[in-house]
Amino acid sequence: MKLSTIELNNFKCFYGMQKINLEVQPPNRVVIINAENGAGKTVLTQAFLWALHAEEKELKIDKNSDAGTALFCYKEIYSLLPDETAEMSVKLIFSHDNSNFTLLRKWVAIRKGDAYKIGHTELHIDVIGKNGTCVTHDQEQAQQVIDGLAPSAITKLLFFKGEKELHFEQLPDQLDSSISSIMGITPYERGIEHVKSLIKGNKSEISRLSAGGGDKGRELTNRLDRLDEEQAASIKREKELAVTLNETMKEAEILRKKLEETRE
Repeated sequence: MKLSTIELNNFKCFYGMQKINLEVQPPNRVVIINAENGAGKTVLTQAFLWALHAEEKELKIDKNSDAGTALFCYKEIYSLLPDETAEMSVKLIFSHDNSNFTLLRKWVAIRKGDAYKIGHTELHIDVIGKNGTCVTHDQEQAQQVIDGLAPSAITKLLFFKGEKELHFEQLPDQLDSSISSIMGITPYERGIEHVKSLIKGNKSEISRLSAGGGDKGRELTNRLDRLDEEQAASIKREKELAVTLNETMKEAEILRKKLEETRE
């Protein structure tokens, strides 16, 4: 995933619509954001996590208001009159695997008396594929696309508060499965289990029909042979991906040691 733009609208300390360009031109490979304390550097991290997975949604202004209301810019939400609404959103524009993505997560708050309530929430992601075709996904389907690109366990590793130490050993248990999903190992694992269940379920019937001969028995025997071939191919591919995964984990360990040396 290569981020190019983030747009924040009334998100915490960012009042109104604020756009930050994150694109870099070769040979540059890094974007550095430098600002005074309290300017919103950490809020940017929170904005990325919220846009991807609605992290920190439990924060609220007060005990009478809904969870999530504290994510709204106080200047915007506190200016509301009774029954007026305010919008808060984060848009991410990024590319991945030769496809372009535009992700928008938006919440609307409404003032009811002295309390603030979340009126409704929206989540959309537009995907422009290699052939130029645009497909739009909404709500749960959009979240499934996001989880496939950037699982929660992975994003927590990539977006964290710089003033706090990052303990790799305390990362969620889902980290391994998230890496497997991103690298494409998970479908092969599921495929292997599926093939195994099909073979197991057909063996007794194949044995019975093969004993009596006939076209049905030969058909099922050929089917079993094909399943055996599919299983062998899936196991081979899984082993190849496991090697790549092992190399990736070694690189992560090198990064961890460098971070420890930096803190020292």
